[in-house]
Amino acid sequence: MKELRLRIEKEECYGLTRDIFLEMSGIDKEGAKFERMREDANCIRDQIEDRIDIKIACNYYDDIELAGSTALIGGDNFECRAFEQIDRSTLNGAYVYSLTAGEYDSKEQSILNRLYADFWGTSFAEAARILLSKELSKNDRLSDSFGPGFYGMDLTEMKKIDDLMDFKKIGLELRNNKILVPVKSCAGILFSVTDGYIKMNNACRDCIGSERSCKLCRQRQTGDGS
Repeated sequence: MKELRLRIEKEECYGLTRDIFLEMSGIDKEGAKFERMREDANCIRDQIEDRIDIKIACNYYDDIELAGSTALIGGDNFECRAFEQIDRSTLNGAYVYSLTAGEYDSKEQSILNRLYADFWGTSFAEAARILLSKELSKNDRLSDSFGPGFYGMDLTEMKKIDDLMDFKKIGLELRNNKILVPVKSCAGILFSVTDGYIKMNNACRDCIGSERSCKLCRQRQTGDGS
């Protein structure tokens, strides 16, 4: 295992965060009404400036194995149906990461302003995740991004990521073995891959389901879709 020293300053996230926020909030449209809404949203962003606190932890593991839907990383078995689509020979190692953008809840604000603050927090966390992938990809070829809650991976797998890297190092708390606090946080796995790696098929792309809710996963499990 190799612990990586990575840092993303909040200023690096501003442009990307704004794009994500506008798309997420739906206020990227033309017109005086939406211009006023953007001004209000920008005011909220200025108010939460001191809460933007991006922290990242990332470890690299070269001791990995893959068998069907199970990936052994650093001694822990991660279960994900989508792993069945990966050719083991294309894997070199795994980056296991966690990150947080800070805490953004503000009960003193109106409901709309609290919603804006929540969107900003989500946008900063997503921007940091994207920039982390870009930083790692400067020197390595990366797989799709896997993690609890995506591609059918159960949320309880979050505990295994905590075992590998200790969320407390960046001020994260894991509740009920699956919920990260602050909530504007995420954790996941990026495999280091060869040129032969094939991206996930379209049916699984951006999936946030599970074997209980995904028809494809049920078909793979039972063979008849029942």
